[in-house]
Amino acid sequence: MDLALLRLISDGATRFLHHQIVEVASDCLSRSRDDTITCSYFCEMSQRLDETLNEAQQKTSPESFAYLSKLTKQLLMIVSRPARLLECLEFDPDEFYHLLEEAEGVVREQLGSGKLGLDRDPLMDVELRADSPRNPAPSAELTRVDDAVPECSGGLVTRRRAPREDDYETIKLVSNGAYGAVYLVKHRETRQRFALKKMNKQTLVLRNQIDQVFAERDILTVADNPFVVSFYGSFETKHHLCMLMEYVEGGDCAALLYVAETVLAIEYLHSYGIVHRDLKPDNLLITAMGHIKLTDFGLSKIGLMNRTTLVAEGFENTADTQQFKDKQLCGTPEYIAPEVILRQGYGKPVDWWALGVILYEFLVGCVPFFGESPEDLFSKVITEDVEYPDGDEALPAEAEDLIKRLLEKNPVERLGTLVGATQLMVHPFFNSLDFNSLLRQKAEFVPQLENDEDTSYFDSK
Repeated sequence: MDLALLRLISDGATRFLHHQIVEVASDCLSRSRDDTITCSYFCEMSQRLDETLNEAQQKTSPESFAYLSKLTKQLLMIVSRPARLLECLEFDPDEFYHLLEEAEGVVREQLGSGKLGLDRDPLMDVELRADSPRNPAPSAELTRVDDAVPECSGGLVTRRRAPREDDYETIKLVSNGAYGAVYLVKHRETRQRFALKKMNKQTLVLRNQIDQVFAERDILTVADNPFVVSFYGSFETKHHLCMLMEYVEGGDCAALLYVAETVLAIEYLHSYGIVHRDLKPDNLLITAMGHIKLTDFGLSKIGLMNRTTLVAEGFENTADTQQFKDKQLCGTPEYIAPEVILRQGYGKPVDWWALGVILYEFLVGCVPFFGESPEDLFSKVITEDVEYPDGDEALPAEAEDLIKRLLEKNPVERLGTLVGATQLMVHPFFNSLDFNSLLRQKAEFVPQLENDEDTSYFDSK
């Protein structure tokens, strides 16, 4: 045995905690042989390992803690794939379908608004009075799905009915994604353009994604930010759930200067306790004016933590790093943070990790971690360091430092964790930018469209 390891194990606390980790692994192996492992067992196992590591950090030397932490990560990597597969096998579509109304109610309560589940008709963006000039600014008035057809009194529109599929003319397919297809549509009466996202009901049930759709709708309903795509309503057909959103002409974002606007979009979502969980260039769209819009909230998570209580009880340091305890693996593999791969508690720092991957991709031209399979990729994210170009292709020192601090494997030490976006805004990388006037600054790239039905900047996959 390695002498250095013997020296570490000779410490009583280290030896005891090492034994605890070995016992967890032994119990897992025994249960697997007896065919008694469940998805909840893996969650309990992860929790036990978290508690052991916390104790190790308090009672052992830095060298011992590093060794025990590495050992724990190796164990979590071994069980992570079986845990994900078991989670899929244990899913019961029929049971989940019956819980759908309950889940929707919980999401509404989480956002704390009495106006959720609502839709605002795009006609409201055109004219409120029959004799008034057109006003494209979206109205804050939101209508429920069961609202009646609008009534007019003295030229004033007092109520609008909910949108429906027949109101819109489909122009063309914009893109296909994991949660459905997006179409460019026009309102038959106003000729206003929208993006219509259609998701097959049966597919959503079978893939356990219905709650994600309702969460995305409710997040978009309350979101009001120039860097977040606008939401105009939702409705359903016999086979699809549909969401009507702002059509953003420029397609997918692929330019460095939009990182600053993405920081503001993330800051806005985090201020409402919302973690996006699927940040990637495909979800950054470019407007006709050359600014970004963040979209696709299908994987977003809403936090319910009462920060006042957390601070009073001394947990403010973990509120954002372990905001959610469901251990669910979500996101696009190349952009997933280590704590999500290891099925540990996670929170807002996962978005800052993804931003670091995006910035690296913008500057280097590829993502920092590759793998022949998701498991190979995850292993590299956990164990390997990021490699940076050198020589003539070396990144500016400020850019490399920002990426390194965003791609910190420990979420507690990751840039953005302690005080949010402010930590990024004051970083030297952004010294030349005024975050208060980003919308007024000249965009580096403005989409050149042949007509208002041009979707060439999108990758329809």
